[in-house]
Amino acid sequence: MEPHQDRVNIPDRAATYVTGTVAKAVKALGHDVSSMTLPEAPSDVLAEEIKKGRQQRSRNSFIHSTPLLTLLLHWDGKLLPDITASKETVDRIAVLVRGAGEEMLLGMPKIGHDTGKYQAEACLTILDEWGIRQKIRGLVFDTTASNTGLKNGACTFIEHSLDHKVAWVACRHHVMELVLASIFQAVFGPTEGPDVAVFKRFQTSWLYIDQSAYETASDDMFDSCTAVLRAEMVNFCKVPLEESQPRENYKELLNLCMIFLGGTDPAEVSFRAPGAFHQA
Repeated sequence: MEPHQDRVNIPDRAATYVTGTVAKAVKALGHDVSSMTLPEAPSDVLAEEIKKGRQQRSRNSFIHSTPLLTLLLHWDGKLLPDITASKETVDRIAVLVRGAGEEMLLGMPKIGHDTGKYQAEACLTILDEWGIRQKIRGLVFDTTASNTGLKNGACTFIEHSLDHKVAWVACRHHVMELVLASIFQAVFGPTEGPDVAVFKRFQTSWLYIDQSAYETASDDMFDSCTAVLRAEMVNFCKVPLEESQPRENYKELLNLCMIFLGGTDPAEVSFRAPGAFHQA
């Protein structure tokens, strides 16, 4: 049994009592608990030293195995429950690096606020702890304003602090969302908030909508040119649907396209209830 029981949240001293109880109960072992020497519960200081020793061995192994490696820095912030007894939530940022097939999670520290400056400072602090600041040659991030802002974005702060040029590698999913969001605005116009009025009404009325009364795109909607594109689109959607999709919302979009284009057997048509609002 490991001396420090973080994973099951058992205090160190209680873990010792559990060990004794188990040893007494398992008589088949042929041991008398009175003759056994059980380890004393380690102090928090000793447990912390053990933890630091493991971390240092992990760092040394990673750094020595990649002496000349060029690394990409990844980070993402999440609001998570605090691991203490309190029921508060805290901002944490996951920081990892990747290069030449190797990947290492450097840490998940708490940050004061979910702003570009605080995220950048957390990333740089961990890079300095690992001694790999100068190996960073690219930044991988999602396209939130706290990351991409030209003055106060995390990318800007990190690049200036590294004092050398780095490649900005925006998440491909988020990049496409920016394109789709622009198309949405061109079609529906600007919105004043995260909710879209027509979508909100549709979601509220979903239970009262006859889902069997749907219509597919009619043939007269397509001319000789767009009819060819329609057929190509149906074939395009079929291929990924036959494979596993990593995200259910992608699969749902492909299914809706197939239904609209008339590429789905009517007996297999089904619709999901409207979910969270997202313009992209």
